[in-house]
Amino acid sequence: AALLALFVGHLVPAGVAAQSRRLVEDFRILPAESDSLAFSAIADIESGRGGRVYVLQPDLRVVQVFDSSGKRVRVIGRRGSGPGEFQFPLRLGLKQDSLWVWDPTSARISVFDEGGRLQRTISLGTVGSARLLASGEVAIKRYDE
Repeated sequence: AALLALFVGHLVPAGVAAQSRRLVEDFRILPAESDSLAFSAIADIESGRGGRVYVLQPDLRVVQVFDSSGKRVRVIGRRGSGPGEFQFPLRLGLKQDSLWVWDPTSARISVFDEGGRLQRTISLGTVGSARLLASGEVAIKRYDE
């Protein structure tokens, strides 16, 4: 099986041309092949305070949280249909000190604090998609029934 690595970096000017840039690696996340949470598919990634990186893995039904050195500090969620669990999460977002995860199969958004504790669940019904806006509001596209 192929092993995925995640490289985290930033763009810097690379030369005279105004649009010429190069990617500089800040750190890499490379779980061991024997790690049950090794990357297989990544649906969404967000960067948070203190250089934390949030990685959403729908096939494992978890969000992995890494610090600025690439060390895993937390795993949020698990497979299931109960509070704080996911059936097939597709998007995540950060707003101040809250992490939200959209799980269309469960028809809800789960909101967690920075420590990974579930704060609330927002039931959505049948939706086409959901996005967290910069204002902290959730934009929902509904299917006509």
